[in-house]
Amino acid sequence: MAQGAILPEWVGIQILERLEEALDLPVYVDNDANLGALSEVTWGPHSGISNLMFLKIGSGIGAGLIINGAPYYGAVGITGEIGHATIHEYGAICRCGNRGCLETMASTTTMIELLGKGSGLHLEPEDIVRNALARDPATLRVVDDAGLAVGARWAMWRIS
Repeated sequence: MAQGAILPEWVGIQILERLEEALDLPVYVDNDANLGALSEVTWGPHSGISNLMFLKIGSGIGAGLIINGAPYYGAVGITGEIGHATIHEYGAICRCGNRGCLETMASTTTMIELLGKGSGLHLEPEDIVRNALARDPATLRVVDDAGLAVGARWAMWRIS
């Protein structure tokens, strides 16, 4: 890995080479959003589709793009790294070191932190889903706010 504010302990580790050596098989390395997009057009319900955007929201936020049937990385290889796009210039400090990244407003980590504040509860992502389906007002508010942040960022890209 060449650089990484998110996983600094992995910088300098030759992941691909180490896995190929250990497994004695060809190995391909990519991020979860890109591989999610690729799996959708390869095996998923969208197999055979040539163009697709896969939005992944979890502890991080990313988008995998398939254009003309192949993963698209852009000129510098970070096209889908939308979680670190600035939404609010004076927002919370992100784990990447910037302020106001989309992840600070819409990741499952943020939702768990917001819902756990003051309650002392240790929540998991599954709890967000279960509580939202049960129509818990606090959970619905946090999920709505996350959706608004993602939607606002999407609208900015569509306009620019």
